[in-house]
Amino acid sequence: MRTLAGRRSGVGLGRGSPPPAFHSPPAFHSPPAFHSPPAFQWVFLQTKQILELETEAAVRDRLGKLPCDLEATYEEIYEKIKARNKHDRALADRAFKWVMCACEPLSSEELLSATRLEPESDVFDLSAEITESQLLHLCNNLLLLD
Repeated sequence: MRTLAGRRSGVGLGRGSPPPAFHSPPAFHSPPAFHSPPAFQWVFLQTKQILELETEAAVRDRLGKLPCDLEATYEEIYEKIKARNKHDRALADRAFKWVMCACEPLSSEELLSATRLEPESDVFDLSAEITESQLLHLCNNLLLLD
């Protein structure tokens, strides 16, 4: 828009003619938030959630109830994680904690092993082995592995 607005002052139909008006259709207006990296994350997460739906009616319903920003999206996704079985929720929470507290990025194997450690136990005990795809599913796209 700035480029067009900057050029408008030099464009005219002839000497003394005012520049042509620039009107963008309302459908193309987007809030400023959609020009920032968090907006792309918001779109990615919403797309992933919509792709999980099976019917057109479910998709239409979801489109009418999208969270307004990235923080609300994170909260909505985390509420889904919290609604899972306590063991599944514990694995997801441990993965999030390890990723947030790690001094450097963890490899897939390191994260999977660390997630199996049960910190509440007095005995060194590992929960059942978990695969990459299982952990990613439990984390509902809030965690991605490179």
